[in-house]
Amino acid sequence: MNDTPQETPGVTISRCGKCGTGYFPTRLLCPNCGANAMKPDKVNEAVVEETTVVRHNAGQQNWQPRHLATVRTPENQIIVVGLAGPVPRGTKVKLFEQGLAPDGRV
Repeated sequence: MNDTPQETPGVTISRCGKCGTGYFPTRLLCPNCGANAMKPDKVNEAVVEETTVVRHNAGQQNWQPRHLATVRTPENQIIVVGLAGPVPRGTKVKLFEQGLAPDGRV
């Protein structure tokens, strides 16, 4: 059995079926127009705004540092994504989902 999460292109957001505004994380009601007609959609790219490195994970053996970034999509959704390594601010990344976790790649 394979325990590696499946990878899919894009990150799932919710998009209002009435006004078209997109949100991350998923919303049940649209804060813009109040509608409850949210539909899943994908966002495929974003720009790095900030980065950090998680150097320790309590209780984990052989933990490797994990690079994370706060990215902004073209529609202004803010998403925290994992990265394979350090990436400078302003870099455009392609978005993927590893299981349920957002991932960014140059």
